[in-house]
Amino acid sequence: MLFNYLSWTFFGGAAVIVIGIYVNYLLSVMSARLQKDYMKAVDARLSLTTECLNNIKIIKIYGWTDVFLSMISEKRKVELAVMVKKNKLGVAINTSMIFLPQFL
Repeated sequence: MLFNYLSWTFFGGAAVIVIGIYVNYLLSVMSARLQKDYMKAVDARLSLTTECLNNIKIIKIYGWTDVFLSMISEKRKVELAVMVKKNKLGVAINTSMIFLPQFL
């Protein structure tokens, strides 16, 4: 029925809707994957930090402070790298939520 009223422009609108749904699906899949990676990075850093806090006396006695500090900072760098990717994807999701409805 819409084809009768709009003729060939109907297919253009339908294509924009299909592309919009596909883009939002891909962005949500990527967001879920990055959330898993982020939680793994946070868990790794927190478990190492908890281990350090539980054994702080031994770490101080043997002078392993710098070793554990570098290990924790490496875990934090990985966590921040994933967080940056997650935030960039969040910007892409917000942009698609703002601009895709205007094309429809």
